Amino acid sequence: MKDWLLGLWRKIWHREEKKQDDPVSLAEKKRKVRAKKTKDTRTRKKKSPVLPPAKASEEVSEKNTIKKKAPLPEALPEKQAPGPDTPPEDSGASLPKAPKRRMRFRKKAAPPSPEIKEKIPVLDTDADLFVLMGGDPEKEGPVQEPDLPEPEIIGEVVEKPKPVVWTSPGKTLDLHGLNSAQADVRMRSAILTARVEGVSVMRIITGKGLHSEGGNGVLRDYAEEFLTHMQKTGEIRMFRWEAKTKRKSGAVLVKLPEI
Repeated sequence: MKDWLLGLWRKIWHREEKKQDDPVSLAEKKRKVRAKKTKDTRTRKKKSPVLPPAKASEEVSEKNTIKKKAPLPEALPEKQAPGPDTPPEDSGASLPKAPKRRMRFRKKAAPPSPEIKEKIPVLDTDADLFVLMGGDPEKEGPVQEPDLPEPEIIGEVVEKPKPVVWTSPGKTLDLHGLNSAQADVRMRSAILTARVEGVSVMRIITGKGLHSEGGNGVLRDYAEEFLTHMQKTGEIRMFRWEAKTKRKSGAVLVKLPEI
């Protein structure tokens, strides 16, 4: 018998443990507890305290006196439609105004006094500058000469020579078969005649001296010396060989000065 009771008790114990461990059973228990609490609160609210008849009449009389004493609210004036002359209502009139901030202004420095400018007097054409500059009118002022640059600094002005234009020769002189003395006389007279006639370029044929002794032209050397002397004295302007070199040329061109 004891064993049977002990086994039954163990089965019941195991069932209770399973119910406690099962989350579904726990949630159901909580739900039942909440439903019971809400039911109790509802029943408490529905039940009102029963007052005796004397107290109930007193409360009713107090309520009536309070209603009589309370003043009726005054009827608000109807808002009139704003006309053309009525100013718009200030919505912010009832609002508290913010305190005005005091503006602090820095004192401006006094402006500097304007400079008094003296006007330059207008001078007449007959005014004496020496007297205006503080000189004595009875004494003559020093005559100031202009500072001219010294001639050493300037140097001599050299005129550039005009470019020489070699035109075709206007006169020709042939010295073939003449000795040095004869060539001297003929060249001098021919140059003077050409200058009088206004010839600018003259041609003098000396030959290359191929048929002379030694193959050197004697008249060619003598004509060069003669024309060099006449260029120094100013009787001719300049001369040059026809083929630009003495060795290749058999004639010389002479540039005569203008009269």
